[in-house]
Amino acid sequence: MPSSNPPPARAAVLGPITLLDPEPVPLTGALVRALLVALALERGHAATIAALTADLWPELPPHAPRSALQTLVSRTRALTAGSLIASTPTGYRLTGPSDLDEAHDLAVAARAALDAGRADAGADLALQGLALWRGDPGEDLAQHPELALQLRTASRGLLDSLDRVLLEADWARGNLSAALPRAERQAVNNPTDELAHLILMRCYADAGRVNDALRVFAVLRDAVADELGTSPGAALINLNSSLLQDPQTDLNAPPAPPTTAATGPQTPAARHIGLRTPPNALLGRDHDVAHLVEALGRERLVTILGPGGLGKTRLAQAVAQHESLDAQAVVVVELAGIRADEDVLGAVASTLGVREETGGQRLGDHLLRADAATRVLERLSETRTLLVLDNCEHVVDGAARWASELLAGVPSLAILATSRSPLAVSGENLHSLAPLAALASGGPGPAVQLFLERARGVRPDAHLPLRAVAQLCERLDGLPLAIELAAARVRTMSVEEISRRLTARFALLTAGDRSAPVRHRTLEAVIDWSWQLLTRQDQDVLARLSIFPDGLDAAGAQVVGTLGRLAVADDSVEIVDALDGLVNQSLLTVAEAPGAVSVRFRMLETVREFAALRLAEAGENDQARDALFAWAVGFTRLHAGHLTGPGQVQAMAATQVEQDTLVHVLRRGIAERRGDVILPVFSLLAMHWTLRGMHSEIPALAPEVTSALVGWSVSPADADAAAMAYLLMVATAFGSSTMQARRALGRLRRLVRTPGLLSGAVRELAELVLGSTDLTATATALVTSHRSVHPFVAMVGNIASAQLAENAGEYDQAREFAERAHQVALGADDVWGAATSATVLAQLASEEGDPHQALHWIELTRDGLARLGADADLSQLRWLEASSLASTGQLDAAERMFTALCTSENGPAVINGAELVDMASVGYAGRAEVAYLRGHLDEAMSLYVAAQTALGAKTQRLSPLSTMFLAGSVSIALLSGDPRAESFAVELRTRVLAARRVTAPFIDVPVLGTAVVALGAYLVHSPSWDRVDDGLFLLALAKRMGSRQDLPSLQWAVHDADARRLHGTYRVETANAAATELAMADVVGQVFTVLRRKPFRV
Repeated sequence: MPSSNPPPARAAVLGPITLLDPEPVPLTGALVRALLVALALERGHAATIAALTADLWPELPPHAPRSALQTLVSRTRALTAGSLIASTPTGYRLTGPSDLDEAHDLAVAARAALDAGRADAGADLALQGLALWRGDPGEDLAQHPELALQLRTASRGLLDSLDRVLLEADWARGNLSAALPRAERQAVNNPTDELAHLILMRCYADAGRVNDALRVFAVLRDAVADELGTSPGAALINLNSSLLQDPQTDLNAPPAPPTTAATGPQTPAARHIGLRTPPNALLGRDHDVAHLVEALGRERLVTILGPGGLGKTRLAQAVAQHESLDAQAVVVVELAGIRADEDVLGAVASTLGVREETGGQRLGDHLLRADAATRVLERLSETRTLLVLDNCEHVVDGAARWASELLAGVPSLAILATSRSPLAVSGENLHSLAPLAALASGGPGPAVQLFLERARGVRPDAHLPLRAVAQLCERLDGLPLAIELAAARVRTMSVEEISRRLTARFALLTAGDRSAPVRHRTLEAVIDWSWQLLTRQDQDVLARLSIFPDGLDAAGAQVVGTLGRLAVADDSVEIVDALDGLVNQSLLTVAEAPGAVSVRFRMLETVREFAALRLAEAGENDQARDALFAWAVGFTRLHAGHLTGPGQVQAMAATQVEQDTLVHVLRRGIAERRGDVILPVFSLLAMHWTLRGMHSEIPALAPEVTSALVGWSVSPADADAAAMAYLLMVATAFGSSTMQARRALGRLRRLVRTPGLLSGAVRELAELVLGSTDLTATATALVTSHRSVHPFVAMVGNIASAQLAENAGEYDQAREFAERAHQVALGADDVWGAATSATVLAQLASEEGDPHQALHWIELTRDGLARLGADADLSQLRWLEASSLASTGQLDAAERMFTALCTSENGPAVINGAELVDMASVGYAGRAEVAYLRGHLDEAMSLYVAAQTALGAKTQRLSPLSTMFLAGSVSIALLSGDPRAESFAVELRTRVLAARRVTAPFIDVPVLGTAVVALGAYLVHSPSWDRVDDGLFLLALAKRMGSRQDLPSLQWAVHDADARRLHGTYRVETANAAATELAMADVVGQVFTVLRRKPFRV
C-alpha cells in the first residue's frame, strides 16, 4: 500500500554537528560530519564534486573523487529515514534547510522588520535566530580545520547580523542601557562602522561616561582615515563637538539613526551613460548577474574574464542595469575602438563629456592631460558611480593604470571591467565566465534555449531535435556567439547538416549580426582578435599545443611547445612565460584538481581548430606530431614501473589524467604503424585499465594493435612493454580463439623463449599467463608464482589460486590463498593487491553466509578501490555491502543501497571478475531479497521478475548472475505458492544443462550448487511426480558443493527445514547420508545425472 514520504532530515551545524530526523541522530564519522557542514555552507545550492573533494580530503584526496563521494553520500543517507542529500548534475545538495539556513532567513526577516519600523518584531526574530546556537560551531571538525574555519566565519557573520538587529532595535526604542554591551561588540567587530560607533558614543554619554564616548570617536577617526582615507560622517562629528563643548548635552530624547540627507548634500539624480536596451532576454546568466552584483557590493574592482564570443559585454550591461545595484550613476566606456594605452583616459573623458585638449608633446600638453584627469576624477566624485570599462584586453596596461588611478582618487567609485586578460592590479576580483551549458537538470540548458530561440527567429517551422541541438551546442563549446552564428544557418540548413559541416567551422560560422562590431561578425574574427595580441613565441606555442586532443600540463607543453627541443626534465621558463601569456588572453584555461601536483591547461575546441589551422600554415604538423609521440613515450617510461608497489596510486592518477591523450597518441601510432609508440603506450594503458577493472578496453583495441605490429621487430628497450601488452591481451581474452588472441599468445611465447630479453617480474608474469592457457600446466605455474620474490607476481598468483579454489567450492583453501595475497600486498604497499585480495575475502565470507566478516573486509577495501579509480569494482562492492547489510538485519540501509543501484547511471559493471551486467538488475534482485526477509513474498516475486527483465540481452542467458536470479525466482515462487514456479524451474534446468555443454570442463561449483538448491526444492514441492527423493538428494548435494549463502531466499538451511516439514527428518537424513558417501569428484556428475531424469513438468 502507498505510504507518504517522510519529511527531509535536517542538518544542524550551529554547535555539535548532528542530524534531526526528527530526533537527533548522533554522528561518529569525521567525514560524515564534514560532508554535512560542506553542504550546509552551500546554503541550499549544489556543491560540486571538486569543491566537496577539496573540503573533505584537503591533504590527500582519493584518486576517484566521484566514487569516494558517492560511497560517503550513500553511507550518510543510510543514517536517516527521511531524505537528506539529493544528487545534482554537478554534485550534491541538502534536500532541506539546515539550521544555518534558518539563522540566515531569520536574520533577513529581522532586518526587514526593523527597516519597516517594527523594532519589536525585529528583535523577536533576531532572538529566535540566536536560539539556534547550541554551542561553538566547528568544535567537532578537528580533522578538517579549513572547513571548521569556514563554518565559524559563516556563523560569526550571522551572529553579528542578529546582534546588530538587536542593537538597532534597542537604539530605535531608546533603550540605551540594553544597547551598550551590543554596541561595544559591534564596534570591536566592525572598526569602521559609523552607526555602531555613533550608538556606542550615545550609550556612553547617556551613562555619564563622556571620556569613553570621546575616546570612541578618536579611535574611529583614525580607523576610517587609515583604511578608507576619509573622515567620520557629520552625525558623529556633530555629536563629538557637542560633547566637547558641553559634556552635559541632553541625550534623553529618543534617538534616530543618522541619514546622509539630514547631515549632508542632497543625493544627485541618477545618471546612466552608455547603457543599451537589450534586444532580447539574457539566457543562462542569472547566477553570474547575481554574483557580480553581490561582488560589486563588497569589492571596488571586478573583472569579467573569458574568451571572445562568451558574452562578457552583454553580461556587463545586464549587471549595470540590475535593480539592486548600489550605484546612483552608471557609466559604460567602450574601449574596443581605441588602439593605444594612452587613449584610455581619453575614452573615459569623452564618455563623461570631459574635453581632453591634448595631442602634442609640449609641457603644456601634459598639463592639459593632467587637467583632464582631474576633471574626470571630479565628475566621478559627484555621486556613487559604477564605471564599466568594456573590452580592456588590447589596451590592458592603460586600462589597469587608469583603473588604479580612478579608484585611488574616488573612494565612492566601483569599476566593472570586461577583458580576455586580467588587469592584474591590486584589489582586482576576477569573475571567470563559463560557457553556456547544453543541459540543465536533465532538460535543455541555456545553450540549447539560445539556439532554439535564434533558430526559430530565422525559420519558425524548422525541425529542431533537442538531442541534436544539445550535441551541436557542446561541439560549439557553449560560446553564445558561435551558437548564434550556427542558429543563423538554420535559415537554409538542418541541425544535422550544420553539425556535419563543423569540421570547417570558421567557414561555416560567418554572416553574423551586421550591427555587431567587426570582430564579432564571424567566429574566426573573434579568435583572431586575441591571436593578434600574442607575441610570435606565444602564437607558435598555441599552434603546437593544438595537437593535444585534451588538456595538458606544463611538462607536455614544454616538449611539444618547443617541438622536442626541451625535454620534460629541462628547467626553463620559456614555456612557462608562453603559457602565462595564453592564459592571460583566455586562449587557455587553467584547472587544478584537489591534490594534483600540477595544474592542467585546456583550450576550447573553437580555439583548438583555429590554432590547428595556424599550425598547418606554419608547416609544423609533422614536427608537432613527433614531439607529441616523444612526450607520450617519455610519460609511459616514467610511470610504467610505478604501477605496482609504493608509487602505484600516484602513477595511476597521473595515467588517468592523461588517458584521453594517450589513447589519441595510440590511435595515431596505430595509423602510422609506429611500434616504438604503440608498445609502450598500449602497455601502460592496458595495465592501468586492468588495475581499474576496465576489462573491456583491452580486447576493444587488441585487434588494431596486433595488426599494426605485424612485422615489427621488438627492441630490447621495448621488450618488457611488449610482453606486458601481449600477456594482458591473452589474460583478458581467456578462453577465446580469436585471431588477435592467437597472435598475442604466439608473440608472448617468442619473447619468453628469448634468453635475457625480459626482466624477472615480467618473465614470471608471462610464464604464469602462458601456463593458464594449458590446464595441465596451470597448477605448476600457480605454485611457482606463489614462491616468487616479486611481490606483484606472488599477489597475482595467490589471487588467481583463490578464485579457482572458490570456483571449485573449496572455500577454506580459497581463503588461505587470498589471505596470503593480502599479506604480500600490505608488505609491498600495493594498494591494488590489498584491495583486490580483501574483495575476494569479502566475497568468500558473503558466499559462506558470514556477512559480518564480509563487512569487515569491505571496509578495508573501499578506500583502496576509490584511490585507484576502480569504479566497476566499487559497483560490485556496493552490491556486496548491501547484501551483507541485508543478511545482518539492516534492511532499511540495504534497501536504500539497492534502490540506488536500480536508478544508478553507472550502467554496466563487471561482477565476479568478468561478467558485464546492468547494475539495475542487481538492484532489483537485492530489493527482492529484502522484501523476502520482510515477509513480502509477492513483492519479492515482482522484483525478481524485474531483475530478469533488466538483464535482458545485456548478458548471456547462461551467465552465473542470470542463473542465480532465476534460481531466486524459483525459490520465491515456491515459498509464496506462485504457479510460475514450474516454468521458472524448467527454464533453470534447461540453462544449467546447456551451461554444462558450453563451459565444460569449467564449472562454477557454488553457483551450480545454488541453482541445485532451487531445483531440489522444486522437486521436493512436487510429490505427485514421485521425484521427492531426487529433490532431497539434490539439496544434500548442494550442501556438499558449497552453494552460495549470500541470497537469503536460497540459503540451504531454509529449504532443508522446508523439506523436513514436508517429508520428515528420516527421509531427509537418508538423502544426506547418500550424498555424504560420494567422493567430492563425483558430486557434480551425480547432479547432472539427476537433472537429466524426467519428468520436470506436468
